[in-house]
Amino acid sequence: MSRQNKQGVSSRSRAERLSEMSYALSMSGTVHFGASTWTYPGWEGLVYQDVRAYGRRFKADSLSEYVSSGYFDCVGIDNMFYGFPSDQKLLGLKKHLPEGFPCIVKVPRELTYPYFSHQFGPREAFGTPNPRFLDPFVAREGLLRPFRQELGQNEGIFVLQFPPMPRKKDFREFWFEQLDYFLGELNGEWPLAVEVRNEEFLGTDYFTMLRDHGAAHVFQVWTGMPLPDEVLETHPSAISCASFVACRALVCPGVAYKDAVDRFSPYSRLVEPNPRVRRSILSIVEEAIVRDLPIYTTVNNRLEGCAPLTIQALKDEIFGGK
Repeated sequence: MSRQNKQGVSSRSRAERLSEMSYALSMSGTVHFGASTWTYPGWEGLVYQDVRAYGRRFKADSLSEYVSSGYFDCVGIDNMFYGFPSDQKLLGLKKHLPEGFPCIVKVPRELTYPYFSHQFGPREAFGTPNPRFLDPFVAREGLLRPFRQELGQNEGIFVLQFPPMPRKKDFREFWFEQLDYFLGELNGEWPLAVEVRNEEFLGTDYFTMLRDHGAAHVFQVWTGMPLPDEVLETHPSAISCASFVACRALVCPGVAYKDAVDRFSPYSRLVEPNPRVRRSILSIVEEAIVRDLPIYTTVNNRLEGCAPLTIQALKDEIFGGK
């Protein structure tokens, strides 16, 4: 009998299925890699031919070239984290996206921050409860429904990125109840993924709740959080909460975000390739392939210095030699 791993898939069947499926998946669009966003002049010569030719329209008009560059299979829309999109914003995206090119949309922080802080909200309200925290009506009418109406053909997943939360048991219970209610009200109608930055939140009850609502856990590479393969080792069910898998590779463990910005700008080359982190990301991608689940992975420049080159290296590991 072949040896079984913790996810219930034999080592022999894993190797065979990866060998058989990897090339087909690379062509079918089941495995998606993209950058957290696309507006980096430092990618000139890699993604963009001539940044100066765009003039002041670089951020608005360069998405088409991002799509056609050959590096990416999806795109992160991280700037929606800072506010709900206007009709003009959605139409601008639609103009530059071909049908079927998925967007990985960060839900506005107005929905994911429980309290007003120095990062969010009016100064005079600092520390007070945010009345729109996990409000399903606001999410549906302010983001989910308008996005589907204008960009349904580009709908990938919507990421609820929560900030580090108070490390108190009663707060975790409050957050858990609010999230359970939020997901229940939206009733599985949209592809939602949850990203937390409190390791102690990753309990069995959390993954069970996500699975009950068909929402995904976001496997993340982020300072202070366990790597994706470590989460999967501890919680094998984490990968099967939804009908898709989500992974976001942002900053290597132990590296502060600001330090990564200072170290890696202008993001034109790989500065610090991290084999351990790459192996961790690939383990999640491979597990998704074995389970026949589509996976959306976004990579940030602050991970190794240049997202397109990190993505190319990851793809070479999965699809190389075919």
